[in-house]
Amino acid sequence: MASVWTWLQRLGTGRKRPDGLSTLSLSAFRAARTPSADRPPTSEPTVGFDTETLFFDLFRDTEPNRVVALGPRIDTIVPALGPLRFRAGGAELDVEARPARSGLPLMRWIVSGPDLDRADRIEVTARGRRAEVAIQPSGASLFSGRRVLFTLSQDNHLAWIRDWVEYHVRTEGIDALLLYDNGSKRYAPDDVAAAVAGIDGLAQVTVVSWPFPYGLSGHNGQDRFCQVGALDHARRRFLPLARGILNLDIDEVAVNGGSPVLERLEATASAAAVFSGFWAEVPAIATPAERDRVRHRDCLLGRLDQIEPSGPRTETPCRPKWAAIPARLADDAGLAVHAILGSDHRPNPDSVWRVGEGTVHFRHLRQINLGWKSERWKSDAYDPGRHYFAADLADQFDRVWGPDATRAARRLWQEPAGAPVRRIIGPFRPRFDFVLLCLQRSGSHMLGSALGHHPRVAFHGEFEPLRRRGHYAAQSGKLNFAVVMYNQAETAASLGVDLSSLPIIHLVRDPRAVAVSNLRSALSRRELGRAHRAHFRDPAAIPAQMNYVPPEDAIRDWMAKHADDFARLKPLIGDNPRILTVDYGELTGSGDIRELRPEPAERICRFLGIEPAPLPVSIVKSGGPVPEAE
Repeated sequence: MASVWTWLQRLGTGRKRPDGLSTLSLSAFRAARTPSADRPPTSEPTVGFDTETLFFDLFRDTEPNRVVALGPRIDTIVPALGPLRFRAGGAELDVEARPARSGLPLMRWIVSGPDLDRADRIEVTARGRRAEVAIQPSGASLFSGRRVLFTLSQDNHLAWIRDWVEYHVRTEGIDALLLYDNGSKRYAPDDVAAAVAGIDGLAQVTVVSWPFPYGLSGHNGQDRFCQVGALDHARRRFLPLARGILNLDIDEVAVNGGSPVLERLEATASAAAVFSGFWAEVPAIATPAERDRVRHRDCLLGRLDQIEPSGPRTETPCRPKWAAIPARLADDAGLAVHAILGSDHRPNPDSVWRVGEGTVHFRHLRQINLGWKSERWKSDAYDPGRHYFAADLADQFDRVWGPDATRAARRLWQEPAGAPVRRIIGPFRPRFDFVLLCLQRSGSHMLGSALGHHPRVAFHGEFEPLRRRGHYAAQSGKLNFAVVMYNQAETAASLGVDLSSLPIIHLVRDPRAVAVSNLRSALSRRELGRAHRAHFRDPAAIPAQMNYVPPEDAIRDWMAKHADDFARLKPLIGDNPRILTVDYGELTGSGDIRELRPEPAERICRFLGIEPAPLPVSIVKSGGPVPEAE
């Protein structure tokens, strides 16, 4: 009997499997999938490539009389299947096939027909062959109204999984877990559910067996279906009615500045929030036995060059993760591992809110990893020139597990005993007397440094580096201020910088000039690495890249992307009447200058209530002339 069942599975005749999926194999139609024909030559073995799966699953939609089938891309199936036909109860069904327009290597079939809600199986026909597939129920009701923590996992230690879930229940208001188990050998899905049982506040746990090959790396992910398939499956079968989704791996923990990221997202009009990540580790881990004893709460040292780069960067920045509200997502939005993709295959700037790191970020814990891709979990010995103690992360761990969780690490690493202390998130409460608000590369450091020469004014630099240093000391008897870029305004507001009442000098510049300056700077940074400097005091130090003339389409794209940046800050600024708008061209005229022009300099001083004085400029303007539009 077992051999008959194995034979039926191989043919894809899909009775309801114990893991709750109705999977259909290409072998049912004597076909197979091959890697992309245009895949660049590589020595990578194709053992991880999914040659077999036509459908990951077939399940009921939340709409009546409608069924959804999801699977990997079908354009490399040999021989080609041609159109699939679906029947139930002897009647032909309507079908709409939808390739993933969001650039993901997935396929979706929407099947509908009268009385389809009464059917429990569907017959699929292709190449003159037939296979029957059971219809799985929708799981939407399980997660309706829930804030859901989602991941794909394989063989991670059960203690790690429990720590990860408990942490996010306590810090991010999570009340449901949806975990896709990618063929773990050490335990069964029920063991995962048992490991997180009893966590106070966790109301729903579903562990889905997802035993599909992970796929091949490279080629823009077009031959890797497993993880993006799990995301799309979760969204459409289990999470369409969820209150929100937080997408993180077992070795990643969200760190917030007070309010959970989903709570913050709900207060916006956006469909999703994307946030950055930073490494954290335990030093001097060299063997698997040492690694296996590590828990999340032990990974408390960060790398200085990720947050305060002063030389060649040795650490690859962590690619972003995201949270989303399913009901706000467009139907063709793609849930990628590190982005929410729009219909143009790129991150959608209209519906994705990029959260400032000082508000929310995640920590990528180096030792919470079994080395499935590389021995990434190995770490160097402690080096005070490279490591810092992540006090904000330690504070979060204390919230979850109490002060004993990090007491030993604090004694070992905090100053003066060990590593310098840094916080990406508070406590940091600067009290400025005014702010300079603008877009990057619009002349902020020129104006800021010039104002800093006034005897009544103290310039503290740009807000973001100031916050990361975690130290602010106002100068008595002076007007203290910092530059706040548009994309830093929300973080600044969350840390007490009240843009609705503070005086604001709003610096504006010809958007075309700003676009060109940013594109030139990006090229310089890319080619010079850490040798790049955004501002120059010595004309001889200006790199040749700053004379680069960007392509016209790149200039237009940049301008379009940033056209409404200031308007988006309206909720933070409100009806503040104390705003002085200053144009960069007023300050500099047409050539290089040694001090701000007298008329705008006097107007700024009067606005601040201080006596006018010469305001020398110590920064040399860089780059060639702005090219005219074509």
